[in-house]
Amino acid sequence: MSDTAVLLRGAGKTLPSVDVPRPRRTSAAPHLIGRPVQQVERRYTMAMLRRSTFRCVVLSVFLLCCFLLALSLDSTLLDLSATHHEDYVVVDSPATPTSHSLDRHTHPIPSLLTQASEGFTTYLSSQSTDLPSAVAAYRKRYNRPPPPGFDAWFAFAQSKNSQIIDDYDQISRDLSPFWALPPSLIRERARQAIQSRHWIGAVQVKDGKLVEENRGGGGMRDLIWDVLQGGGVLPDMEIAVNELDEPRVVVEGGDMERMVEVVRANQRHVVSDDQLTTEWTRMEWADGEGEVKEGEGEETKVFVDIDGQNAKEVIRMGCPPSSLARRAQYESAKDPNYAAPHSTSFGSFVTNTTLAKDVCHQPDLEALHGFFLSPASLSFTHALTPIFSVSKLNVFNDILYPATWYGDGPSEGAGMEGDKAWEEKEGMVYWRGSTTGGELRRDNWRGSHRIRFVDLVNNGEKQIVLVAPEEREGEGEEEWRLEERDIKEMNEKVMNVSFVYLAQCGDVCDEIQPALGEKAASLTPVPFPENFMNKYLIDMDGNAFSGRWYPFLRSNSVPVKIGAMFVEALDSRIWAWKHYLPVDGRMGDLYSALSWFMGGFGRDEGHDEEAKRIAEEGREWAAKALRWVDFEVYTYRLLLEYARVVDDNRDNLGFNLQVLDTINIETRT
Repeated sequence: MSDTAVLLRGAGKTLPSVDVPRPRRTSAAPHLIGRPVQQVERRYTMAMLRRSTFRCVVLSVFLLCCFLLALSLDSTLLDLSATHHEDYVVVDSPATPTSHSLDRHTHPIPSLLTQASEGFTTYLSSQSTDLPSAVAAYRKRYNRPPPPGFDAWFAFAQSKNSQIIDDYDQISRDLSPFWALPPSLIRERARQAIQSRHWIGAVQVKDGKLVEENRGGGGMRDLIWDVLQGGGVLPDMEIAVNELDEPRVVVEGGDMERMVEVVRANQRHVVSDDQLTTEWTRMEWADGEGEVKEGEGEETKVFVDIDGQNAKEVIRMGCPPSSLARRAQYESAKDPNYAAPHSTSFGSFVTNTTLAKDVCHQPDLEALHGFFLSPASLSFTHALTPIFSVSKLNVFNDILYPATWYGDGPSEGAGMEGDKAWEEKEGMVYWRGSTTGGELRRDNWRGSHRIRFVDLVNNGEKQIVLVAPEEREGEGEEEWRLEERDIKEMNEKVMNVSFVYLAQCGDVCDEIQPALGEKAASLTPVPFPENFMNKYLIDMDGNAFSGRWYPFLRSNSVPVKIGAMFVEALDSRIWAWKHYLPVDGRMGDLYSALSWFMGGFGRDEGHDEEAKRIAEEGREWAAKALRWVDFEVYTYRLLLEYARVVDDNRDNLGFNLQVLDTINIETRT
């Protein structure tokens, strides 16, 4: 779904409900799921034949165009990247600087640091500080009135000293498509998911309290409990909570585009303020009928399982039909051209983390990330179903809520006793972890993102890097330049990276250590606080989100986020180049970025003070905006928005500040 959809609202015509039958462990495309197995296999085979023919035609046309373009243009690859980058920059994505200057007399990183600092200052200062401003900002941002209870949420957020009042765009992105479905269908699909008993937990709120008989949903249940205990007020609702690491809902891109059009068409039918009501509709199960209890309810078949199988076709289907991911051939190697939309033209440093996580313009990711190659678990539905998850790829349609994993242990201080002041840390790039990230097989394990990284920094020999100008007497100012350099010395000097455990690798586990070497696969566990003895801490996706991300942000070290593809609920408040260093998943910018801060190539001796500043600002911000109470504030607002979208009277539900003012005046008089 495009970013323009975040401002849309409305209700639409009924779309088909979830098909009950499903094939077991088929790799069929989502639009074939739910049909008899023989029919799926036959149609899937024909679809693949048609797709292969179409790809051949597209490839021929593409090669012809490239040939003609090469004849007509005398441009370098960097210049072309600069032109294309302008078309892709998401100007409303706050957490990403957009500099892509071709001035080679200066390194791109100082400009990225400055833009991030200035942008974050503006972002933070623009947050509302009183209820009328918050209501006005909400209406301007989302083109509809806030949900009922918005005033209570605002008071709750202020009581928790929440730094963020207005930026809840992720909630809007997640819930906007549901305005195209009738509320009764959304509720029905949630109930079907719960009754599937397929790694889906159930959480219900009834009469302002949690229904204790429900099963599962642990993290969400904990957050709701704390919201209610802290004075929050929630209407009746039933929530389906994902209990797997991986996301669950991926709607075909063309279907999603049609839903967006339905929402856009209904956006014009906004009721006037005098028609708004704050009275929630009582749910049909709230009088004792239909509560979900352990072992009750008829089991339904909703999800398709492709654990350990290649997931590229499922992921592709979530992209728009016109996207590169849907049109391109399968990519067997990384292609830096695909990074152009989200990178500087000179040096290929990440400028837009939103686009860097967009799989739809990066078809080569199919061979570069474990989730594409063979996810450890992937149990999905193609029907737009309200399932709450803690992370997802951008093409999935799960509803995000904060991961409570971060609230246990290191993110709240426990396990960080080994943290030191910056000056006392080792000047090393550090990572310890396992081979998770997907199910490793003999035909794919070398493509896994974690394998590629560990192999590169232990066994890599050459890399194209940005080299500092040489001082030459009598000559003008020299330019920074891209050169292929030997990286073995830097690897030996500053890289401390190794696998401590081999997991999810089956019959290829025995191949990994001999192939990578004992240094890369030491298989020696270390205590978590060992991380904080080092200045630079690598963070990467695992099977889904990384559980060490917030602890690293809370530390006195610089988090270096490599190739993160999974989106989390609070991502927009964490700013690249302000709170951490972003690195593209192809890792072509890794050594150029690290050498600017640490020194290593040319005469540049590094910029340790700038690195220290990122560590300090990331730690200070995490202590203010990534607390458990911030998870509560986000969840409270999310559930008010969700309660409205599933309410039969949702078009008339809304908070009216004028009504509140009238009540206050009458109370005072």
